[in-house]
Amino acid sequence: MNISSSTLFHFMSKPEYLINILLNDFCPRFYPEDFSYLFPSMISGFCKIAIPMICFCDIPLSLIHEHMEEYGNYGIGMKKEWAIRNRINPVIYAIEKTNLTKQIDNILLKHDVNMHEERFPSSQDYLEFLEIISSELG
Repeated sequence: MNISSSTLFHFMSKPEYLINILLNDFCPRFYPEDFSYLFPSMISGFCKIAIPMICFCDIPLSLIHEHMEEYGNYGIGMKKEWAIRNRINPVIYAIEKTNLTKQIDNILLKHDVNMHEERFPSSQDYLEFLEIISSELG
């Protein structure tokens, strides 16, 4: 059984959202991502970064029903060739202590050598993070 399809899907909860895409193209929305696992001394949920994105999945049609229950009954499918041409890839879930999260950690969580304290990411850290994520994702 294939775990991906030759089509990327974007699902939404309202028909107006689909109509808006058809009339105006895709538009990124800011979604808060919780990076508190990179800062163990912080209380979970207090280190969120809003990242502009459009979520696409590449699950096979046989598994789409459960996905629609979570993300909405309205969707649009685009061929993977279109996605490649437009430098788009499906959602990748980052799991703690994987190579991807280690790279994120290297960028966002920099330690002061003298103080041995964590510091909050700067704007430059955030831009470096987006650059690396973009290159990792294609």
